[in-house]
Amino acid sequence: MSLFMGLVVFTGSRQVTRIGADRAIVVLLPTTLVLSTVLALWSWQAGGQPWFFGWFAVITVINSLRTFTSPLILAQAMEPMGELAGTASAVIGTISMGGGALLAMLIDRTIAGSVTPLAVAYAGYGAVGLAFALWARRHRTPSAITDPAA
Repeated sequence: MSLFMGLVVFTGSRQVTRIGADRAIVVLLPTTLVLSTVLALWSWQAGGQPWFFGWFAVITVINSLRTFTSPLILAQAMEPMGELAGTASAVIGTISMGGGALLAMLIDRTIAGSVTPLAVAYAGYGAVGLAFALWARRHRTPSAITDPAA
């Protein structure tokens, strides 16, 4: 899994310089949401126990794409912070870790012999993340969105 994720990040970094971070985010976040929704439906249809290797492959792809997308989103969030970028990064990290732990705690309580709650959480939290990313994109300056170097 880690090798695949590393390959995605390595090859993806070359593509970002060509297409731009914003376009990569706009394509990859909906892709992970679609894959997560398909995974949730498949898991539900399989009674919470889909074929392990297929499930593992889809989870690996989703995690790889999210691992690749997260630094792009964080870099865009830090762009307007200037000298406060370090502090802002620490705040984002703290909120992400604490908030993620709380959200994981909610899902952890529902998993009992079924991966469906995990798959639904991937889709649900992915939808919320996409909504926030689209909201943030609307509030950026037009030059930052159209400039591939931004």
